[in-house]
Amino acid sequence: MSKARSLFACVVLLATALTALSTAQVAEASNYTSTSWKTVINDTFDGTTMPSHWRAYNGKHRANCSRTSHATVSGGQLHLKLKYDSSGDCGAAWYSGGVTLTESLSAPNQRVTVKFRITNSNGIVGHRIVPMLNPNDGTGIGEQDLCESTPYSFCSTFLHYGAPGTTQVRKKYYVDLTQWHTMQFTTNGNRVIAIIDGVKVWDYTGSSTTLPRKLRHVVLQQECVKTGCPGTHSGYEDILIDSIKVENGN
Repeated sequence: MSKARSLFACVVLLATALTALSTAQVAEASNYTSTSWKTVINDTFDGTTMPSHWRAYNGKHRANCSRTSHATVSGGQLHLKLKYDSSGDCGAAWYSGGVTLTESLSAPNQRVTVKFRITNSNGIVGHRIVPMLNPNDGTGIGEQDLCESTPYSFCSTFLHYGAPGTTQVRKKYYVDLTQWHTMQFTTNGNRVIAIIDGVKVWDYTGSSTTLPRKLRHVVLQQECVKTGCPGTHSGYEDILIDSIKVENGN
């Protein structure tokens, strides 16, 4: 009888420990995954100036420099324009536009809805990420490039993890970027959902490795292609962003 009671006690203790572990895991998952969303910006660019929560930036890319004057608001849209300038911080060269959302509106879980298309002249084609969720820690680990492309016939989501440029998850969407499209990307805990024009095109469940929990802020980026800028000095690529809404998970 004593052996039976001892065995029963061990079973009870094991069951209690497993229940406690399960409860802790559920609590951790609950804390990590957002169940409601708060709109932090909802921009339609109806004026002529950049909303104060956006900042156009200067910077060096792989093959060219960005310039604040290449990110403008007009005609009800935000314009990011790749074109040649005869002078600037990088000399006579091709410059592109880019904007970043203030880091005070960062969150680990975010939903970004953006309506945009691309126009160009003289066959000019750049490289773009619209939108990017950029980690605030500056490491590049955990960067989420939600619609990145050079061609106009598709874009891809890249979920970067590990050392920059080494490991990533990729999903490609075939869509004509010269036409208006509304894209919504939700990153929530270990899950990413992509919806294009109201149709779910990707539902990915990863892990804390592929989707590390970090504060991230929205960036809209344009640059020359990685092999270099156009050989001509005429023409342009213009990314027209009609609207963008950012929601943070609570």
